[in-house]
Amino acid sequence: MIAEKLLEWYGKNARVLPWRDVKDPYKVWISEIMLQQTRVETVIPYYERWMELFPTIEVLAAADLQQVLHTWEGLGYYSRARKISETARLVAAELGGVFPRSVEGLEKLPGIGPYTAAAIASFAFDQDTLPVDGNLSRVLSRLFDIGTELGSKEFLGEVRRVGMEILPAGRSSDFNQALMDLGSSICLPSSPKCAECPLAAHCGSIHDPESRPVRVAVAAIPTRSKLACAAKRGELVLIVKRPEKGLLGGLWEFPAVECPEGDLGQFVAEMKKVYSLDVVLMREVGKIKHTYSHFHVMEGIWVCSVGLVEAGENTAWVAMEDLHKYPMGKVDRSIARLLLRGD
Repeated sequence: MIAEKLLEWYGKNARVLPWRDVKDPYKVWISEIMLQQTRVETVIPYYERWMELFPTIEVLAAADLQQVLHTWEGLGYYSRARKISETARLVAAELGGVFPRSVEGLEKLPGIGPYTAAAIASFAFDQDTLPVDGNLSRVLSRLFDIGTELGSKEFLGEVRRVGMEILPAGRSSDFNQALMDLGSSICLPSSPKCAECPLAAHCGSIHDPESRPVRVAVAAIPTRSKLACAAKRGELVLIVKRPEKGLLGGLWEFPAVECPEGDLGQFVAEMKKVYSLDVVLMREVGKIKHTYSHFHVMEGIWVCSVGLVEAGENTAWVAMEDLHKYPMGKVDRSIARLLLRGD
């Protein structure tokens, strides 16, 4: 009864998305990786551009990692893009361009965890499985009044158990996407639209829906203070490439160090220690605030002059109008825009 009502509602209210009703596992995979920690509205133009540039896994496998990172720029969590490149090369070279059909086989690929594996298996291969994302878990925890703590092993086990009990055989793709759409449009985290819900008569927490799922207290996010050096030589500016592993791995940035705001003496000393740069501060051109997953950063930008620095594999003197050719994170792209405006 629950599945029937849900699917009837979905037939009339399904979101129109470019990756919906697509059975190509490559396209399902790319959409699911992009949608991690990112809003649907943000992903759509990225997905469409991606498919123009990399229409098949073979084209993606042959692409340079810097091109992949540049295309990904703005989506954040850049380890996703590196894993995509790695997986594409593996599937193309070792699996003949064919994705495994099972959840277990998909989970063996780089960057594909339990959720993404279940999503590909369900949406591309119609496997009877449950990809548990935030929307789906919220709907099911309210529907079945699951009182265990969100994110716990017990919670995930309960969600999967009740979800599989009502999943109609052979309809997992529509069923799972219906639950996700219900969570994104009606069963909202706050102020859910219970009067519009097709499952309201079956909901175990209808009288207090916001009590489910049970959430843990979240610690305050710390703020880090940084200073960045826009080192100029005529019309050229110095950028450096980050290590391939770690936060923003493989992207280009302006040399920057963590430093208390206003402590310019430490800034100069740290630039020497970290980058071997002898900097002379000229003027501050602005500050940029950005939030990562676990911390905020407030970064001041100083135009500087530096001693002779040779360009190399991980160091480049770049004309400011060419900075767009180098993949950067949001903070450094904002710095580039400031410099281009002459601010």
